[in-house]
Amino acid sequence: MKYLILLLLFSKTFIAFSQNYGTLKGRVTDENINNEPVAFANVAVYKQPADKNANLALLDMFYGTSTDENGDYYIPNLPTGLYLVEVTYIDFPAPLKFNKLKIETDKTTVLDAKYPKMEEEDGRDYFLPLQIDVPPMIDVSNTSNTTTIKADDIRRMGIR
Repeated sequence: MKYLILLLLFSKTFIAFSQNYGTLKGRVTDENINNEPVAFANVAVYKQPADKNANLALLDMFYGTSTDENGDYYIPNLPTGLYLVEVTYIDFPAPLKFNKLKIETDKTTVLDAKYPKMEEEDGRDYFLPLQIDVPPMIDVSNTSNTTTIKADDIRRMGIR
């Protein structure tokens, strides 16, 4: 009975610490001003909708942040899964959208957003809205170490 209670306590502890979270970070730059960083741009992260043309106003924002003065942003503790990332800035009429961004457990996903050059037509500047499908990312960095403990390992611990 004593071992059963101890096993239940250990299993609840492992479940509590084995949450599936990852991190998203990157930099926002602007090609119109020599790839300078964009300070205080907004980065919104939504759960990937089933419909690619879904209206973002109808979706709940999952997480969001702003870039710092160097154009860098960091969003920790995102549950694993596919996300749609939207980058907006007050000087640009259309946001950058990144579809199918995969957040993996205990990994840092790097997403650098670059505003494209504006085109000129009839002497007026206009902005082409972009929607970019993000290819699967390679494991750039692992943010934590994972150890698997099997039943035989627990038996050999000699806990009494």
